[in-house]
Amino acid sequence: MVWTEEKKEQFAELYPNKDNEELAVIFGVSVSPITTRAREMKLHKSAERKQTTKHRPQKEIVLTERQLNWFFKHFKHTKNDDICKKLNLSHATMHRLARKYGLKKSRQFVKEQNRNTTQEAYLANKANNWEPQRKAGNDNLQRKIANGTPIGYKKGENNIQRYGLEKELARQKKAHEARNASIAKDRLRMKYGLPRKLKLRISELSTKVLRRISYIRWRAKKLGYIVERTGTAIHFDENTERGLIFENNSKKFGFTFTPVGEQPKQEKVIARIDHETSTDYFTTSYGNY
Repeated sequence: MVWTEEKKEQFAELYPNKDNEELAVIFGVSVSPITTRAREMKLHKSAERKQTTKHRPQKEIVLTERQLNWFFKHFKHTKNDDICKKLNLSHATMHRLARKYGLKKSRQFVKEQNRNTTQEAYLANKANNWEPQRKAGNDNLQRKIANGTPIGYKKGENNIQRYGLEKELARQKKAHEARNASIAKDRLRMKYGLPRKLKLRISELSTKVLRRISYIRWRAKKLGYIVERTGTAIHFDENTERGLIFENNSKKFGFTFTPVGEQPKQEKVIARIDHETSTDYFTTSYGNY
């Protein structure tokens, strides 16, 4: 169609208050040229036309009682295409009704469809001479793309060779940050008595304090003290080379030094390990560490 000046003037006059379908009939074209010409001429619908079009009542699709009963009975084990064809519905309407009534496909139906899809993909690959390739260290099959490189890990290739040193270091850094953030959140849950979400052995004590406690136990054994396997009680006898400065500094971390056979004062130092929750409780008269 040739848009003459006369037709352009007529189009500019009719477009603001007419539907595109009506304009298509008047000018003898489809709807697509109408929208294209309006865009080129920078024309817009009038405010009254927009308001009437916006609030135009939509036709609500209502199923009969018999159709609803069939929908409820067959939805979980019937393909969506078959349901739409049976009830004369669009896919959008069918999904909307399923969400409205809380309907879902059964697990057996989903597994069966996955098997059928895998079989169809295998037949398609075979017809196109796409031989499946096995991943290194994995029995799962993957399709080999024509004129392309195989997907997945190669045998004998590590992450540095696969991604490069820079990307591998960035990946490790991101993994460490995510792990530390999860541990910090779990420590807060332990602090306020909330249920834990990690299965890791996490202590309420900071890493610096834990290292200091490990050093004290190692140093005590080196000097000849008798260190209990669990807890913070340390014993000495006549053969122990005692260090008063070492003992005073260690007491700040809740350790007690008593002669062999004598029990420490439990009211001042409480140190135990709860093996069921994998949590270290370390409370002393100086506060919680």
